[in-house]
Amino acid sequence: MPHICPRCHSNLVAKRNLARKAVGTIGAVSGVVGGVVACAQDGGESDNLAAAVIGGMAAGLAVGIAGARLGEFVDQNLLDNYQCLRCGYLFSDGCI
Repeated sequence: MPHICPRCHSNLVAKRNLARKAVGTIGAVSGVVGGVVACAQDGGESDNLAAAVIGGMAAGLAVGIAGARLGEFVDQNLLDNYQCLRCGYLFSDGCI
């Protein structure tokens, strides 16, 4: 169901998803760094380096997904996640 602006009644409405983007990105970056550091603590051999890279990618993916889900919850429940492209009004699902 398309969203309608409560102010001007336009159906030109975009989802902003600011928290989802921000928290997902922060989670992915921190997951990669944490995964690489955790896997690289065993030593600097080449096989440990490969494990650190793979571990960092896996941790980044997992933490990034969790962060995006948390951000989506924040977008839907706490922020004005919709913006009218006609008049610029910001609103949430509760306004509809």
